[in-house]
Amino acid sequence: MHQSENIYHVFFTDVKFVSIGGQTAAVTNISKTKISALKTRAFTGKSLTQALTITYGGKKLVNGRDYTLTWKNNKNIGTASVTIKGKGKYNGSVTKKFRITVQKNAVYTVSRLKYKISNADTSGKGTVVFTGATDKAARKALTIPTTVKIGGKNFRVTAIGGSAMSGAKKLTTLKLGSNVITIGAKAFYGCSKLSNVTIFGTKLTTAKTGANAFKGIRSNCRFKVPASRVSAYKKLLRAKGAGPKIIVTK
Repeated sequence: MHQSENIYHVFFTDVKFVSIGGQTAAVTNISKTKISALKTRAFTGKSLTQALTITYGGKKLVNGRDYTLTWKNNKNIGTASVTIKGKGKYNGSVTKKFRITVQKNAVYTVSRLKYKISNADTSGKGTVVFTGATDKAARKALTIPTTVKIGGKNFRVTAIGGSAMSGAKKLTTLKLGSNVITIGAKAFYGCSKLSNVTIFGTKLTTAKTGANAFKGIRSNCRFKVPASRVSAYKKLLRAKGAGPKIIVTK
């Protein structure tokens, strides 16, 4: 083979050439662009997106012209992602991930009941405090659940906040889930029609029940409690304002 017949091969791994309107233009894989970092976002109950800056060779790409975005799993607590797909002069696709988290002291409303995050652990150990109801003035019955789902994760309802249902004049029936171990001061203060209360938990104590938590409820309110706690809860409830005429049974 003569020197003039040498053939030189050039391989382009990241750039392809296509014909556009009779002219040859370079097409770059979108994965070779510079993509701004995604940030951790706080759960809001809505689908979350974030602004992206994508550049190649110092030039800023335009969403819709140079690429498209597809968001996935971007509503609940956990790992969300966005897939960036090349368009026009760019081809291929790349997927980036970001976290959605929940923060301590954040307040969320679920089925008209409000909860404040007291422990943001989402591995099954997270806890919340019931802080009130959006329909407090009109509500006649209230059930504090054992757990509540927020952002796709279950949180244990372990406390009732101070003055949570204070002044709920129409409330007649109350059920407290088995995980409740703390009741804040004046939690049910002035619930003058409250006449039936069921307490499923066994760990309430005088120290963890605030002053006047049950003051101003119906004087002959009937409390149904675990059999092993009848005597202890009768003393506790009377001490926290329920009055001497309440009926406490198993």
